[in-house]
Amino acid sequence: MPNHAGRLPVITLHRDTLLDSGISPAGRLLYVVLLATAETPISMGDLGILAGIDRSEGLQHHLDELAAAGLVTWHGRTVIPHPMPLVPPQTPDGCAPCSDCGRFSCFDRPSGLCLACQGLRSERAKGEQDIARLKRELEAGATYTLGQARNRLHRWDCHTLNSPDKALARLEEFQPEDADHGGEARWDRLPDLLTAHQVRTLSAQKLSCQLCKPELV
Repeated sequence: MPNHAGRLPVITLHRDTLLDSGISPAGRLLYVVLLATAETPISMGDLGILAGIDRSEGLQHHLDELAAAGLVTWHGRTVIPHPMPLVPPQTPDGCAPCSDCGRFSCFDRPSGLCLACQGLRSERAKGEQDIARLKRELEAGATYTLGQARNRLHRWDCHTLNSPDKALARLEEFQPEDADHGGEARWDRLPDLLTAHQVRTLSAQKLSCQLCKPELV
């Protein structure tokens, strides 16, 4: 059994914890023993003996009970008791965890989302619409584009242009925490596509990209 010589003769125990009927009597006694032996190396067997918990009753069950109540945490194989229960941070009325990222939000509760995640969902929806638009244009035979600057002719799949994969990757790099520093989720619009006929009817001749080398057919 552990040697307690030189240890303080008292421990601090919160009254509400001792009287918490949601914790089993054996669990509460085990918690008291954990606090009393917090500075003393002790085996699980000795811990169970001091708390009056035999192997058939299950010491681990009561440790899990205390962990669920925020009274102990595990550091490797060591149990750390807490004089005060670990409780979630208190938040103002009307605030709740965001249903997407879990961070507390006090805005736009009908949606269940924080502002950052609401913006991310909105941009994802915008991206879905943009990709669908690109697919419709391709199905209609539009395989050329002038790009964002609208001053050089490209093939629609030129690697210098924005693409669905590139735009999605950039969007998913956004994290809700970025909003704390002024960041925001943003979908980068995909290029508008043109058919060969539309390119030929342009009012001014456009230079061609020297990488993808588009040829009108």
